[in-house]
Amino acid sequence: MTSRTGTDVRLSWVIVAHESEPDLELFLPTLMPVLDRWRRRGVSCELIIVDNKSSDNSVAVARRLAPDALLIENSENVGYGWAINTAVRRAKGEWVAIGNADLMVPDGGLDALPEVLASLPDDVALAGPTLLDLEGNHTLSAGFFPTLATLVKGLVRDCRDRKYLPFRRHQAGPVDWVTGACLFARRSHLEQAGGFDQEYFLYYEDVDLAQRMSRAGKLCTYAPTIRMVHLSPHHVRPPQVQIEAIVRSSRKAYFAKHRPVWERACLALLCRLELIIRRPRPQTDVPAPDTALRPAMAIDSGPARNGHHRAQTGQVNGHGSSPAAEAELGDRSAALSEALSVAKGGDDIEH
Repeated sequence: MTSRTGTDVRLSWVIVAHESEPDLELFLPTLMPVLDRWRRRGVSCELIIVDNKSSDNSVAVARRLAPDALLIENSENVGYGWAINTAVRRAKGEWVAIGNADLMVPDGGLDALPEVLASLPDDVALAGPTLLDLEGNHTLSAGFFPTLATLVKGLVRDCRDRKYLPFRRHQAGPVDWVTGACLFARRSHLEQAGGFDQEYFLYYEDVDLAQRMSRAGKLCTYAPTIRMVHLSPHHVRPPQVQIEAIVRSSRKAYFAKHRPVWERACLALLCRLELIIRRPRPQTDVPAPDTALRPAMAIDSGPARNGHHRAQTGQVNGHGSSPAAEAELGDRSAALSEALSVAKGGDDIEH
């Protein structure tokens, strides 16, 4: 493989937003200076922001804080994977940085990214960074491909064990998958794979993509020298009925696509057991931000800080699960709507 430098990398950064005004107010002031520094170093980079029909000031904030970004305004909330695919079709970069709006760049967290991407072998299709919380602690961001065994393990131990690698295994090198909350995808491989499966409205689209890449002989790697802050990962939030219904629906879709029939047949039973064994985790306060990770701006300490008010409104990581948002998805969201209606009716069992 020919030796390359960071200036050889062309990078497109894609942000998906939906009702993300408070998140963009935090994220963009930490990201824009990084992009400017890269450009001064000769790294070609662009920013693409896809808004999934926000009703707040997400679009206005994006225009104000990132005036040079390509802003794509969708007429409906099309979901995470669909929005990313829309951006990738417009992207010019060799690598596409894909992420939620509820991210922040800690000091020095992305300084080495161009060099890291340039050094990766051609068969590496996906790479994931270290993700931190506001206190600088690691959050779970890579994992095993789900199987019936990992689901059962999640019932008898911490539910995060069903999907994520333990922290001690968060080391540089190959992993099964990295979270779509923030990942870096080689655009040529992403296009060859057909992008994200748009049948996943939210959750498991990242695992599905890595699975398809793996079957095509492409690799996924964990790159711990790259660091980002993730403000509201799913695995640390209190359970929400609607969101958990979406998770179960996406898990069911993943198993239908990638796992044996007999494993799929066991999902309904496992879901029943889950409802018995798992109890809602008590809601805890959002940890106070560490000054080393805090951007140079005021952070409201009230309950709506960083968009965490969405835990009560059905918004998560900038994607709505409200009835209005579901209606916008039309026929494509039939499975999602069914899952939500089941959850609202008190029956949380997958069918």
